[in-house]
Amino acid sequence: MANKKEARLFVFGSLYFVQGVALAYFRNFQKPFLDSHGISAARIGLLTSILLLPFVLKIFIGMISDRVSLFGKGYRKPYIVFGLLLAVLSFALVSRVNPGDNFLLFSALILVLLYSTVLRTAWLLM
Repeated sequence: MANKKEARLFVFGSLYFVQGVALAYFRNFQKPFLDSHGISAARIGLLTSILLLPFVLKIFIGMISDRVSLFGKGYRKPYIVFGLLLAVLSFALVSRVNPGDNFLLFSALILVLLYSTVLRTAWLLM
């Protein structure tokens, strides 16, 4: 019993840690970081606008997660675990990409990261 409770607490803590890191980057560090790599203000603004879409779509993803069972493992847990793993992978990959050299790949990985954040937390709205 204690093992299952510890595993749940670990997933819960991991969920909020990864979400907090993503939100901190998005709100505090993205614009200065990209500016320091010579990315134009127009491109930064476009990326930031696109990154806001997951938060708008969050309610719809929440509705889907309550109706569609992923991998036959339930309605919420697979979305949380899959989103958490996807976020960790995205963090690992995006840390290796220089946005000044490959802005498109950097943007795609940041999008995956933000969408996985929404995927993990969308069920909280329902």
